Amino acid sequence: MTILLENLSNADVHRLVKPQILSVFGDVALAVGAEFKRYLDMVMQTLMQASQAQVDRVSQREGKEGESNFRKRGEGERERERD
Repeated sequence: MTILLENLSNADVHRLVKPQILSVFGDVALAVGAEFKRYLDMVMQTLMQASQAQVDRVSQREGKEGESNFRKRGEGERERERD
């Protein structure tokens, strides 16, 4: 569980992997049942942070048309200010 949580906050982990990690939390909960309670606080905090994310469509000029990039609120605005 610790490795999964670390990978979610790691900027080097590809953004398409992160939703799969969130899905694994549910798989683990189903597999271990009541024992999942020891991870519940960590996972709930992570899910709350993920719910604060917004989807930012990457523009054609960046060569990634149609892909989405999850960013916490405010990051996109800060990046636009730097451009």
